[in-house]
Amino acid sequence: MKITSIPFIIAIFSLSACASMNNKSQERLIFVHGANFNAKSWNLLINDLAEYKSTSINLPGREDNIPHKLIDLNYSATFLCRELSKFDEEMSILVHSQAGAILNHSLSICPNLKIKNMIYIASVVPLDSEKVFEKLNEEDEKNYFSGIKYDESTSTLSINNETEFIKSFAGVVSKKEKKFILSSAVPEPAPIGEGVISLDKDKFNSIPKYYIRTLKDKIISIESQKKIIKGIKFNAVYSLDTGHLPMVTDFKELSIIIRKILKLGK
Repeated sequence: MKITSIPFIIAIFSLSACASMNNKSQERLIFVHGANFNAKSWNLLINDLAEYKSTSINLPGREDNIPHKLIDLNYSATFLCRELSKFDEEMSILVHSQAGAILNHSLSICPNLKIKNMIYIASVVPLDSEKVFEKLNEEDEKNYFSGIKYDESTSTLSINNETEFIKSFAGVVSKKEKKFILSSAVPEPAPIGEGVISLDKDKFNSIPKYYIRTLKDKIISIESQKKIIKGIKFNAVYSLDTGHLPMVTDFKELSIIIRKILKLGK
């Protein structure tokens, strides 16, 4: 009994070691949320991409007491650099909405990071000297402010109408989806949106880039997304028939696209 159990134990140990090595060999995915949301907004998608090592980052002004007046584009990009510098391995960075501007601005602040892929999801992708929301139209702004109010005294953008907020950001959703969206929605530091991008063009051009369009988006409309995509050499562009929050409403379809992108990037 003892003799026959030794190979069995060795085999089990070997399988466990291989599984551990395989997990460690997976590249790291970094998720950066958009305006009026925190890191929790990625949870459904991250759970569906369980085979990868994933980290979602809370940008300043979400889970802290930093005054929103202090949190501009440069502050946010510098913070992102500091968080990304904690990882030694190559990273694929996935950004949503406003986070595309923060990522692009960060490339000039921390150009030596090991970024394998940049994946923009319903995102702005401003280039050098462009404003964060330069390519958005008046209808996008109108839809955004249908559920958001601006407090000039604190430089904060807060949800003041949950029904209109959900309608603009996600469209028709289930009660469960609505609950999840509101649980990850937060007041937003307004100064970020007023920023102007400083972009390391060589770094930006050297990294594989992918864009995932959201065809029913009312916050960054498909018309605006077409303007954003035009003139940028993306390795591939994908589309989802959804609103501005595919990581909540269509996370399974989104995860399929992300897996395709990560395979292309190998």
